[in-house]
Amino acid sequence: MFNRKRIADASSPESRPEPSQIPSTLTQNVSAEPSISQATSVIGNDLTVIGEGVTIICKSTLVIAGDVSGDINGDWVTVAETGRVQGTIAARAVSIYGQVHGELRATTVTLHATARVESDILQMNLVIAEGAHFNGRVQKAQSEAELQPAGIEASDPAPAQQPY
Repeated sequence: MFNRKRIADASSPESRPEPSQIPSTLTQNVSAEPSISQATSVIGNDLTVIGEGVTIICKSTLVIAGDVSGDINGDWVTVAETGRVQGTIAARAVSIYGQVHGELRATTVTLHATARVESDILQMNLVIAEGAHFNGRVQKAQSEAELQPAGIEASDPAPAQQPY
């Protein structure tokens, strides 16, 4: 009466699609940027961080989808389309989709088409996509040391542990 097809176990190799079977819409947005599944901290779009002298420090990837009024230091910082930052962002790589007012200091700075940036940029590599709004000054750093957050020297050794 009905044609019943056996549903394969999702963990079996036969049930996994070949790369050619994966729709291009799922693979076209793959980029060199870290994914959320890697060590990532997120400031969600329902979160606002406000404070005088506040510095957010992230040793891996930070995605900002909410509002931050303060400085941000990290390895890879992404300001999402809904994200707004007022302050200095210092990182190895900065990727902006949202709004930034302040200063950007990074080896690589990328302003995507939806970016709205009113900042001075100190960088070694700069990418500005068509459609991005930028108002500020751009300066190329002479060395990585110039890109370090204020008050932190690249050559500062880690603090020694005190014996107990």
